[in-house]
Amino acid sequence: MNDDIAVLDIGCGDICLNEPNVLHADVDKKASHLDVQCDGCHLPFTDNTFKVVYASHVLEHVENPFSLLAEIGRVSFDVAIVKVPNASHYRLFSEAPDHLYGWTSFNLENLLRRHFPSVQVYGSYRITPKGNILMRKLNTIKTYGLSLFVEKNELTAVCHKNPPNVKIRCNHVWKGMLERHTF
Repeated sequence: MNDDIAVLDIGCGDICLNEPNVLHADVDKKASHLDVQCDGCHLPFTDNTFKVVYASHVLEHVENPFSLLAEIGRVSFDVAIVKVPNASHYRLFSEAPDHLYGWTSFNLENLLRRHFPSVQVYGSYRITPKGNILMRKLNTIKTYGLSLFVEKNELTAVCHKNPPNVKIRCNHVWKGMLERHTF
């Protein structure tokens, strides 16, 4: 493993972190920017390998989210960032027929606390870059317009393995990622 690799992006798919020092992993060998093809529930890395493990819109697709989170906790040195669709938003708009699970901030936080002692869940907006530029702009207007009346369409959880009083200082790594990556 290259010592310069600080972040593992699990389930990178077609929309991934395009940052230096990121290793992209996905079960789909056709995923863009793929570095390692693997199952997220059986990661081929040693314990505490990555400063940050990032999983965006993966948890709702896996058969066993407990196994995935156990692996994320195992390979993460301290920080894990997990993004999921907000089920409170999608119950109003059936845009997710392929999701096995739906997550609210309450049940996501409860699940993550089984694996991480420190969890903070935030609402965020996901704007999917699909279609031509006009369709993308209309999707952006729709997302932000609906947000005036309904909950944010995505949940972002920042998890730490170490309790806050002994937290390792990785904040600069994930804070920048959160600011730049609200897909």
